[in-house]
Amino acid sequence: MASSQQHFFVYGTLKPGYRGFRQFCQAHAPKIQAAQTSGRIYHLPQAGYPAMTTEPGRVRGVLLIFAHVPGLIQTLDDYEGYDPDAPPTHNHYQRVWQQVWSLEGLDLGGAWVYVMDRQRVAWEHGQWLAAGEWPQI
Repeated sequence: MASSQQHFFVYGTLKPGYRGFRQFCQAHAPKIQAAQTSGRIYHLPQAGYPAMTTEPGRVRGVLLIFAHVPGLIQTLDDYEGYDPDAPPTHNHYQRVWQQVWSLEGLDLGGAWVYVMDRQRVAWEHGQWLAAGEWPQI
């Protein structure tokens, strides 16, 4: 049943093989599918991880589909520095619902994705990854 699932589009340290996935996602055995969504991705050199903006473009990442995991969204919000009750300027990222597609362009529905404000990306000296994927290949 779709309503009992939790969908997240991830493009950085929450992808399989990275620390965030191992720490917060792996034990819940999500379904994993290569995917893409609208936006731009930047490498934040001082932080060592990426940020995505809602600027025009394409970002490649992974769609994680979890059976309902109590507390998962709060855990990931905390990891990404997002408090839904705080003013946007106090958050590191914002959590938004976006359309996601397979790499072949098939509609995969919507998913939560963590995005950063373009001004914060500039403040963090973000380097645009024109290929749309982190780490840069």
